[in-house]
Amino acid sequence: SSVFKAVRWLRSPGAFQPPPLQVDDVVYETQLDKANALRRATLERRTAEDDIQDPWIEVSPRKTIPFPHEISLEEAQDATLRTGNTSPGADNITVKLLTAVWHIIGTYVRRLFEGCLAMGHHPKPFRAAEVVMIAKPGRRDLTTPRAWRPISLLSCLGKGLERLVARRLAWACIHHGVLHPQQAGALPKRSATDLVAALVHDIEEAFARKKVATLVTMDIQGAFDTVLRNRLILRLREQGWPEHLARWAGSFMDDRSACV
Repeated sequence: SSVFKAVRWLRSPGAFQPPPLQVDDVVYETQLDKANALRRATLERRTAEDDIQDPWIEVSPRKTIPFPHEISLEEAQDATLRTGNTSPGADNITVKLLTAVWHIIGTYVRRLFEGCLAMGHHPKPFRAAEVVMIAKPGRRDLTTPRAWRPISLLSCLGKGLERLVARRLAWACIHHGVLHPQQAGALPKRSATDLVAALVHDIEEAFARKKVATLVTMDIQGAFDTVLRNRLILRLREQGWPEHLARWAGSFMDDRSACV
């Protein structure tokens, strides 16, 4: 009997078959219907009507934050190649392939990234995503859209440009005091672990004084999926970021496409 149990444990469970999806009392059973329902529920929750009309109105920032568009070959290489084995986008170009031919394409990639920043433009192929729906951990009811998390598979070359801009932004935010000193996450040398350590310290200190510690948390549902393009551009300009960066951010968020 032990042998048969071991054989059953080794046997492949087969391909995962998600259950039918239910949205607003409507049940979707085919793969195409479920993909369209998830697209509407997760990717089309906001429209341009929720945004402001003109992000280029006159602003008077209190300071100007330097953000040069010049890029070195080493910076372009580090942002593009020194990353994990991420899944490629629709072009199927992997980081491993880019690494193998970097000695040939490195200079051209650097010039491409530098030109994108100088012009304030994010190329159209970098804005096309293949979206894969992954079940959220611990979710038992997979018939609701909230049980699924959309994962965008983008061009590895485009993600290199995104990573380069993100690193520069994070450094400039700290160096020029754009973010609050207690802001953590996606910042160098500031992580969620630091916040947990600070929280534990405050709780233990309160207990040592025979007091009660109270914690209030807040979660914004779909915050990253519902960023409004024009409001973001205006906010960047109000903070003092240069025009070419604001234009790049606008291009980054404009006319994006996704295949679920």
